[in-house]
Amino acid sequence: MTSVEEIKEFVEMDGEDSPGKFIAELEDALVGCVERFGAYNFCPLYDAQESLNVILKNNPYGVEKAIEVLQGYKRQALERKEFFFVTGFCSGDYKENVKRILEANEEATTADGMEKFLVGMVEGYENHPIALYDRDLYIDALAKEFVENPVEGCEHDDPYTDAEEWYNYNVIGAWVGHGTPAFALISRFKS
Repeated sequence: MTSVEEIKEFVEMDGEDSPGKFIAELEDALVGCVERFGAYNFCPLYDAQESLNVILKNNPYGVEKAIEVLQGYKRQALERKEFFFVTGFCSGDYKENVKRILEANEEATTADGMEKFLVGMVEGYENHPIALYDRDLYIDALAKEFVENPVEGCEHDDPYTDAEEWYNYNVIGAWVGHGTPAFALISRFKS
């Protein structure tokens, strides 16, 4: 179960320029927060299918009207430079997952060596689906790699701090076009 209060607290403490605005009706569909090069710090992250379920449960609109309401929320989120979770992948087949991303957006890029951290696809503020990776799992793996293979020039004795800095500079600090992937904080909010 996701801790909505933890997610809200995390996004709001991320800085004054962080949107920090949440869609109250979709609180039960909030799964984490997300960042990407050029975005406003961390933004709320919603599960699209669960959002549709919440809309249907709370309002007797019918499916077509509920989809219309969901599209309106997506437009609001995109205007506020937030992200909206599109889909998660049940398949462990990385190549099939990448194929689905590229079918949705041929400009989407994936991160080499990060196959096991791919969690889904998200629509960014440019309204094109892009790859979504789990930030925490990636940084944990990178820190373990730094312990096994120390990187020359790292300034700290703590491999996790070095991994965070490396990630911030080389991953989240990299722009590779409109298909640049996004990175989510999801696992830390699950109990």
